Amino acid sequence: MKKILAIDDEPDLTFFIKKNLEMAGDYEVETACDGEEGLLKILSYEPDLVILDLRLPKKSGLEVLKDMERLGSEKRKPPVIILSALKDTNTIMDAEKLGAKDYIIKPYRIEDLLELVKKNIV
Repeated sequence: MKKILAIDDEPDLTFFIKKNLEMAGDYEVETACDGEEGLLKILSYEPDLVILDLRLPKKSGLEVLKDMERLGSEKRKPPVIILSALKDTNTIMDAEKLGAKDYIIKPYRIEDLLELVKKNIV
């Protein structure tokens, strides 16, 4: 079973992602509601994929990506899909430079997210 971590400050959204992914495939989904909690769960839960919002309390999504990069070879770094309402080109490029594999803009179709999950899960 593949493990996915969804990090978003909207509890309804993380619940929606969790339920849909668990119904769609052989996925176990854990959630976090801010960047600090998300980073801790990346270290402890060791997900196969991270779905990450950029606008988060305590630590932004870009800061989470930077911290993941600093982990280096200490831990296996999971692929990251950015799920955000931010759609400016600079933000998307910054996320990609920091290692994000894909970027999906809110609002989105759950089918599109499921496709990206299948494409990127390790």
